[in-house]
Amino acid sequence: MNANESGRLFVYGMLKPGQPGYAAIEDLVASATEAVVATWSLETHDGLAFLRESQGSQHRPVKGYLIEPRRGFEHELLDLVAAFEGDLYRRADVVGETNSGEQFNAAAFVAKGGTTRQDWELIFSGEWTAANDAVLGGAPPALFRQLRRLVRKQPIPSDHSDYWDQLLPLQGAYLSLCTVLERAALFRFSNLKVVDSAANEEQPHRRGFATAGPASRISQLDHDGEARDAVQAVKAPPIEVWSAYSNYRYSVYDGEDQATIRSPYNAWYAVRSNLTHQGKDPSLRNWQLLQSASIGLFDSLMLYLSRKVPDLGEVWARHGFDVQSESLGAVRSRRSRVAGSHHP
Repeated sequence: MNANESGRLFVYGMLKPGQPGYAAIEDLVASATEAVVATWSLETHDGLAFLRESQGSQHRPVKGYLIEPRRGFEHELLDLVAAFEGDLYRRADVVGETNSGEQFNAAAFVAKGGTTRQDWELIFSGEWTAANDAVLGGAPPALFRQLRRLVRKQPIPSDHSDYWDQLLPLQGAYLSLCTVLERAALFRFSNLKVVDSAANEEQPHRRGFATAGPASRISQLDHDGEARDAVQAVKAPPIEVWSAYSNYRYSVYDGEDQATIRSPYNAWYAVRSNLTHQGKDPSLRNWQLLQSASIGLFDSLMLYLSRKVPDLGEVWARHGFDVQSESLGAVRSRRSRVAGSHHP
């Protein structure tokens, strides 16, 4: 039986267990076994991992997982992964070996083109993880240090001489934070957008797919149980914000009691879209909104990522940010206590 008929799949990037994209295929997986393939090299460009045919001395065994599909769902699994990976990848047959010594044939999604590009980077270890991504691994500790200082500041009126000197750094940090959000959503959903959510419960993956862009990926986070749980766990500040491009209002919670999550990731991304919108005027309210959005998005996203990719917490800790003990919400609480102590 060939790889296409068996549905066996070798995964080595976002779709591995312990990586953000695995949730997209998990319902169709019967087992996942650590494995390696030879005669290919593991390389990246723009931070994405690709299998490429080895170029002589560049050959390194590539570490990943052999995925066995649930019986009867072989074709559905391959179709789902094809939708997830998109146009940059093509299906190929690979030969490998599990850690227990079993030889196997399987399908894999490998680099479709780019042979003339000069920006490929070989991963000598043969192993990719989101924890090594420059954006997800490197940016959060630096953003925490910046935002910790910025959310401590008391908002000032827009006619104050220092208004823009103090607001612009916060805007810049927030835009950078939204870059981390976009990266996280890319690793979770890639090109996958489910367009038929009414599929029956027995076959939840039998749905139509459409190409997902940054905004639609972030919208999908609002329906991701783990992403929503993170919002609840950090007690993200409530905000409401109008979309810059439509007559629609997003909010973190449904109502005042903060018991029901509504559309937090859409709300935070709408704040990002509104920052440079020509119809928005600077105001004290907008500053307070930006501070609350920074706290909610940072704390929720970092908790979510640390749960999806356990190695990320260790990477952040090495750069001075401990996600288990530090949060922007705690910084604001300390600021409020200090301010209150001055005004009994």
